[in-house]
Parts: sequence; structure tokens; C-alpha cells
Amino acid sequence: MEICRQRLWLRHYASVVCILLMFLSLLASSSARAEDELPAELARPAHAITVADIYRQSVAIRQIMDQLSFVMGKKRMLHPRLIVENAQPWDVWFQAVAIYNKTSLFAFQYTRQTYPEISSIDANQANLENIWNILHQTLIILYRLQPVLDVRKAITIDMPKSPLTLTDVSKLLIEFNQRINDMGWVQVSPAETYGELTKAIYLAAALLADSPEPQEIPDAPAFERGNTPNQVYRRLLDIMDIINRISERQRIPSIKIRVEDLTTDNIHPSDVNDMTYFIIARLQAFYYLKYQKNKEIEAYYHGWKFPSHIFQRAGILQRQVQHLYNTVVMHPSWLQGTVTHAETP
Repeated sequence: MEICRQRLWLRHYASVVCILLMFLSLLASSSARAEDELPAELARPAHAITVADIYRQSVAIRQIMDQLSFVMGKKRMLHPRLIVENAQPWDVWFQAVAIYNKTSLFAFQYTRQTYPEISSIDANQANLENIWNILHQTLIILYRLQPVLDVRKAITIDMPKSPLTLTDVSKLLIEFNQRINDMGWVQVSPAETYGELTKAIYLAAALLADSPEPQEIPDAPAFERGNTPNQVYRRLLDIMDIINRISERQRIPSIKIRVEDLTTDNIHPSDVNDMTYFIIARLQAFYYLKYQKNKEIEAYYHGWKFPSHIFQRAGILQRQVQHLYNTVVMHPSWLQGTVTHAETP
């Protein structure tokens, strides 16, 4: 009897080992898809990186994600239409890093292969070379994921004939970002967006603490129950509008975002989170412009939250950026002036 049990256990163990080896073999074969197996037009060019090179990487990234989406049976959700103008290297760099981090987490669900997270975004790295590098790494992650999900369709790149700008790249990255949000089996939690908004509040506070019109973090507006992602998104758009007016008044080249087709049905928690990232990117750009260094802010978990908590949090930030706008109106040279203090906040 004991011998029979041992034999059954050995058979079970052997079958488990066999399945595991098959999985590891598949994983190894996908990981073995080296960079030099990518189509030649996606390899690193011999010349200095151009916007067209970055656009080409972006097209390939979106194409693979479309293939994966089809295989997984994931339909595209309705999202607001973002009208983008005047995207700058800093904005596209921020988008590219966010997409790389999302893609690496997405791939981990299927391959259990980890990639280094980029948690600190340095304004000094916002150039075409680094944007190409991070998007190329994103492309490799997706390229290795193709055979794991049984996708082997070739990549074809159709480049527009008109001259390309970073705004064209930004639009592609927004589309990809929406698509990878749709691909997730779990939506972005309100707690995550709440944490990102808290980072934005600390950024604004650091800017205002050393301004000619210093301001501590203002009190939160009254808590309103029952707020929806749509209401939060509209408040964030109001904040972005104030930030745009600051950039215009200071003549700071800056991305401009308008939203069309905004309805009660096409705003998702991921859209709210993405708009928060755009706001953080602009505040980080202001901070770097003023102090020539980045502001590091640690994120931490705030516990469970609802959209109403995010709406209230955004109300604090709205008061801060309005005060920031009033400050640059009264002191036009302050934001772009030379720092004279021994220490910066």
C-alpha cells in the first residue's frame, strides 16, 4: 500500500515537473527573442534620434497591444477624446516612463518576469535619446510577450509623409495608455489616484512655500458624498486649465490638453488617474524650472478611498494652483527667476 502511494506521488510529481518545464521552456523561448530579432526599422538608428524614430517605436508598441487585445478578447472601452497641442520633451518623457511601468506590470501577470521600475523621473533625462530608449524597452517587453499569449503576427510600420512632431507621438502614447488600461483585469483603485494627487499637493506646496506670496497647504473643501469619476475628472480639467494659464503667462512651452466627447459614460478611474499624471508632470516641470532640480516625493498607501475622497483632495490642489497663478500675475519674474535662498524646499 505504501509503495502504491509512493508511485502515485512520484507520477503526480513528475507531471507537475513536466508542466513546469514546459512553461519555463516557453518563457525562455519568448525571452530569447532578442533585440536583434526586431524588424530592422525598429533597431537603434545609426544617426542621432529624431522624432520620426520615436514615432516609429510608438506605432509598433500600439500595434502589438492591439494584437494582444484581440487575442485576449478585450474590447476597447469608451474614453474621452483628448485634443493635444504643443507637447514638449518633458511631457512625452513623462508619458513614456508611465507606459513602460504599466507595460512591465502587465507583462508580469503572464511571464512572472520582472523589470526594473522607474519611480524617479529626472527632468535632465527629458530628451529624444532617452524617450527612444524607454519606448524601445517597452517594445521589447511586448515583443517577448507575443509568443507567451500565442501572438506571432508580424509588425508593419506605416509612417505618415507629413513632418512629425512630439505632439504626434504624445497622441499615440495616449491611445496606447488607454488601451493598456482597458487590458487590465482590475481597474485603477481610487486609493492609487488619491495618493498621486497627494504628491501633486506636496509639489504645489513646495513651490508656494518659497514664493513671494507663501501659502501653506490649504484646508480641504467640505466632503461631498456620491461624487463620480466624471465629476473628479472635470475638476482635474479645471486644474489643468489653470496650469495652462500659468504656462502661457510665463511663456513656458507646455503641452495643452482639451477634452471632447465628455459624457457620464466614458470616464473611468484610469482616465482620472492619467489626468493626475499630466498635472504632476507640469508641476514637476515648474519646480525644475525654478530650482533646477527634481522634487522627490515618496508615495504611501492611504487606505481605501472613494471618488468623493479624490474630489475633495483635488479641491485642495485647485486652491493651490489658483494661488500659484495669482502669484505669477503679481510677480511675473518669480517662477523663472534665479534662486537666491541657501536652501530650496
